Amino acid sequence: MRILWIGGTGYLSRHLSDDATRHELVSTYRSTPLPGLRHSIPLDVTEVDAFPRVFDLIQPDAVIYAAALNPGAGTEDEMFAVNATGAGEAARQAHERGIRFVYVSTDHVHAGTHAPYADDAAPTPINVYGRTKAAGEAHVLDADPGACCVRTSLIYSLEHIDRGTGAFARRLNAGETLYLFDDAIRQPVEANQFIAALFELAGHDYAGSINVAGSTSLNRTRFAQLMLTFWGVPYNNQTLTSGPASAVTTGTPLDLRLDLTAAKRILSQPPSGVERVLAAYAVSKFGTL
Repeated sequence: MRILWIGGTGYLSRHLSDDATRHELVSTYRSTPLPGLRHSIPLDVTEVDAFPRVFDLIQPDAVIYAAALNPGAGTEDEMFAVNATGAGEAARQAHERGIRFVYVSTDHVHAGTHAPYADDAAPTPINVYGRTKAAGEAHVLDADPGACCVRTSLIYSLEHIDRGTGAFARRLNAGETLYLFDDAIRQPVEANQFIAALFELAGHDYAGSINVAGSTSLNRTRFAQLMLTFWGVPYNNQTLTSGPASAVTTGTPLDLRLDLTAAKRILSQPPSGVERVLAAYAVSKFGTL
């Protein structure tokens, strides 16, 4: 397939490789392309008139919409323009041309009060990011009922430190104390495994929302500890403490466990849990656990 990957400069896109897939991959960028990707073209997803030009130029078999503004990266209006309006217009253009469309969504479309969430659970967002991504799902499926909206969790890899762990590492290295949430439960997913799942769904006819995340759940504190240890960032019980999210913030969904029934049925290799990914890495690098 020829796949158009929209949003080719984010963290997930750093794990794309022209040689890592059997497909012909074209990625987009807003201002500066990522190095290492041979086929990249400019596209500002907030300029909806640009989509027809790009689609007609590339003539893809499938589109993966991975463009997103994350919390803290813009205003609510800016997030809505990228996460919802742009996604909806891209889906409309794809549908008109008979092109398969896959939208990267998030577990933050849920409130975190009724886990585990089924693939088709109705969105109940409690923060701005969740609201804009839920709107994105609605826009996409309204424009193309046959599209696939992929709800996922925290994305990490063992090649590039993820944003959350990177921020924790900078604070620890600066002598700050971390307070992490022991009641916020997620299912982190390894970036390369998630990309493989997206490519597979790009060639599938699954329609609607589907959960694709790591196979095991753990709280935010435990995940941070695993990642900080892997990246060699020192911490102890004095520099890293934990407690309930309600003690310091509001608008944080707590239990975001996802039911992975459909992913396990459809995907040839559903993403593994964090501990299994780390164990496989240890075996590949050192020949032992």
